[in-house]
Amino acid sequence: MNPLTIDAADEAENLWLEARLREYGNPNAIRNLSELDGFLTAVISGPQQPPIDRWWPAIWGGVEPAWRDRAERDRVMQQVMIQLAFLSYALTEQHDEFEPIFTLAPNMEPPVEIAKWWCAGYLRGVALGNWSALPHPQQEALALIRLHGSDEQLAQLTRLSLTQYQQSVAEVAPAALRLHAYFLAQRGPNRAPVAVSSMKPVNTPAKVGRNEPCPCGSGKKYKQCCLH
Repeated sequence: MNPLTIDAADEAENLWLEARLREYGNPNAIRNLSELDGFLTAVISGPQQPPIDRWWPAIWGGVEPAWRDRAERDRVMQQVMIQLAFLSYALTEQHDEFEPIFTLAPNMEPPVEIAKWWCAGYLRGVALGNWSALPHPQQEALALIRLHGSDEQLAQLTRLSLTQYQQSVAEVAPAALRLHAYFLAQRGPNRAPVAVSSMKPVNTPAKVGRNEPCPCGSGKKYKQCCLH
């Protein structure tokens, strides 16, 4: 889900959700869509998915906001669950659809993607689960995400050239896929996509793009119809 290619309806809904993240945020909360996307990716990638009563309050810094009304809360929850379902599908079934939502560095041509917020959100999700004793390849994958998401790694990150930095950002998505695949295999024969398997697409072509017409004939884009 690249923020440069979303359509007007998606963009309006994303802007609305990000406004809620900022309105109800605090220093311990998820602050933007990039951080939320990374957080949700980690939530569904670990050895076990933390229950919703742990990860949902974590989005808001531990305490759920005082919503204007139930409709507002339901709308936010719906958007979060749609994103969770899409991530589960992309990570498990269609890897080429998995595109972390990165921000863009201001005033740079050509655009340079910034992975800081996404990786910081991912590390928040990691903190909710038991990710200890990773094999060396998965340790390296997580270390790459820490490089971009942890303030402790800032000095190392700033020593990279622009080319090295861009290559490192390009390796974040493959690193997340490797970590998800590792833990998915550890779950054994009953390794359904965590907690959102009932929302996974059924009887749809595996290679239908998110922005292509839905094969069910509704006239909507796939991502707005049968994808979720």
